[in-house]
Amino acid sequence: MLEVNDLTVKYGALTAVHGLSLTVGEGEAVALLGANGAGKTTAVEAIAGLHDQRDGEVRFQGREISRWRASRIARAGMALVPQWRELFGNFTVMETLEIGGHARNGRAAPDYREIFELFPRLEERRDQIASSLSGGEQQMLTIARALMSAPTMMILDEPSAGLAVGVVQDVVRAIQAVRARGVAILLVEQNFEIAGSLASRALVLSTGRVVWQGDMEDVRDSEEARQAFFL
Repeated sequence: MLEVNDLTVKYGALTAVHGLSLTVGEGEAVALLGANGAGKTTAVEAIAGLHDQRDGEVRFQGREISRWRASRIARAGMALVPQWRELFGNFTVMETLEIGGHARNGRAAPDYREIFELFPRLEERRDQIASSLSGGEQQMLTIARALMSAPTMMILDEPSAGLAVGVVQDVVRAIQAVRARGVAILLVEQNFEIAGSLASRALVLSTGRVVWQGDMEDVRDSEEARQAFFL
């Protein structure tokens, strides 16, 4: 589904990601772990086409997309759920979902009922403007907007950030349901328990470099991973 080879991302003279390589198979969920400032968000934004200063190769569903614009990548079936939601605050829930569907590019869009089955709160607030929703509801809406594009792969950047425990559980259940439908997932997460409930493999980043990768269940046994992530 996704193959990244030797991805390097810069901000001016500063190199934020150094030679990142990873793969995500069809229907697989892979976690990108690391402390704040490790380069996780920069890496996934570059994969999704949001950084111009990047080198290396990104292949999605067999096609080289390294120089594609973000909008073209989204139309190809890769949906990014950004960490800080980035909703249009004066749009209603329904208007936001409709916008998400514009990137379908011929893929069959999910029925609104499917979205509301995953996030019942959004149906209750379907005519409410996004800025008036709680933080948890805004996160649900951001994920739902991405799902409206009928993606074959989703990149989720810290979906649990800033959310109450009960809301996090709802979001995790929804992501698990999405994965069960065969959508591949690349997950950026700082909460190890959440990452473990969603992903089968993990890569640990430190200062923009991969210091460990392997099965999710083996992360705790790695001294390099503990140093980079747990301490």
